[in-house]
Amino acid sequence: METTVHNMVIVGAGQAGLSTAAIAKEAGIEPVLIEAGDAPVGSWPHYYDSLRLFSPRELSTLPGRTMEGAPTGYPGKEEIIEHFRETAEGLGVEIRTGTRVVGATVDDDLVYHLEVEGGETVSTRTVVAATGSFGNPHRPDLPGLDGFTGSVVHSAEYRSPSPYEGQRVLVVGAGNTGVQLAVELRDKAEVSLVRRKPVVLVDPMATGRDFHYELFDGFGDLPFEWLGAMPGAEETGEVSMVVDIGGYRELFERGEIDVRDPFLRLEGDSVVWGEEDRERADAVILATGYRPAVGYLEGLGVLDEKGNPRHRNGLSLKRPGIAFVGFDLNISLYSNSVHGAVRDAEAVMPALSAYISRAFEKGFTGFTSRPF
Repeated sequence: METTVHNMVIVGAGQAGLSTAAIAKEAGIEPVLIEAGDAPVGSWPHYYDSLRLFSPRELSTLPGRTMEGAPTGYPGKEEIIEHFRETAEGLGVEIRTGTRVVGATVDDDLVYHLEVEGGETVSTRTVVAATGSFGNPHRPDLPGLDGFTGSVVHSAEYRSPSPYEGQRVLVVGAGNTGVQLAVELRDKAEVSLVRRKPVVLVDPMATGRDFHYELFDGFGDLPFEWLGAMPGAEETGEVSMVVDIGGYRELFERGEIDVRDPFLRLEGDSVVWGEEDRERADAVILATGYRPAVGYLEGLGVLDEKGNPRHRNGLSLKRPGIAFVGFDLNISLYSNSVHGAVRDAEAVMPALSAYISRAFEKGFTGFTSRPF
C-alpha cells in the first residue's frame, strides 16, 4: 500500500501547535496535528487549578479568535482550555488526539517518518515541534532529596493546596509558579519559599498599562545579545523576577511569605537549614521549571547534548524542513506565551512554505540551465 506523505505534521496541539496550524492554513498548507492528550488543548488541563496567565486576555488569543471578558484582564486555566477547544474546532484540519510521537527517522528522499506509540508511522515532508516543555519537568539533584521520606512532587503534578492542609511544606524555586503556589498554600500549610536568588516583584502596570504590551511591541523581539548588553541587565540576571498579579508585594512585606535561602540538605523526614538548625518537613514541591519536551527527535541529530533544539530563529540547523515553535526563549523573550507562539509560527512559516513548494513540488530546475 502506498504511504501517504503529508506536507506538514505538527507535533503538539496546544498553544504552539494550534497557532502553527492556523498560520499554515493561511499559507495554503494543510497540516496534520498530532496530540498525545485526549483533546487539542495541550498540557493546560494538567496545570494547577488556580493558574492565571500573566499576560492580558487580548494578548493571549490564538489567530483569528477572541476571548470574552475584559481585554486587559488575566484569564484563568479553564478559560484558556475552552478558547483552545473552540479554536481547534474552527481550524478545519486533521487533528489526531491520544497519539504520542516517540521517535523519528528520515529517508534518502528527505521524508520524515514519525513513529507513534503503538507502532503506527506518519510520514511528512516537514515537521513542526510544538510540544512545549510541560512533559519534561526539571527535577534538580537537591542534597538528600532521594532519601527524603516526605512527599515530593513537581509543580507539574500539583493541583490544589487541599492535600497539604496542616503540613510543613517547602516550595523550591521562586519564579512565577513558585510564588503563586506559596501564596495559595499559606492559608492551608506552614510554607517556606526556598530560593537561590532574591525575589523582585514586578508591577505589571508600572507604566500605566500591562508591561506585556511593551514586550509584544518590539522590546521582546530584540536580539538576546542586545538585551544582555543593556544597562541593568547584569543586575536583572542576579534576581528572580516575578510578575505581581495577585497582591504579592503586600504579603511579602507583611512577612506572610517565609522566604529562605537554600537548605543544606534533606535528611529523612527533616530539612537541615544549618548544622544547628533543622526541623521536620512533610512535603517538597519543586517549582523548578521545565526543559523542552523534544526527545522524540533525538534520532535525527537536531538536538544538542542537553536535549535542546539546535536552531536559528526556530528553523533547525541540522535538518531541512524541521522547525521549533513556542519553546522558552525560542525566538523571543516571550516565545513560550500564547502570543509568542503565534509570533514564532509566523516567523518559521515562510521558510517552511518555500521549502515544501520549491524542494518537493517544483524542485530546483527553475534555477538551473543545461550544463556547458
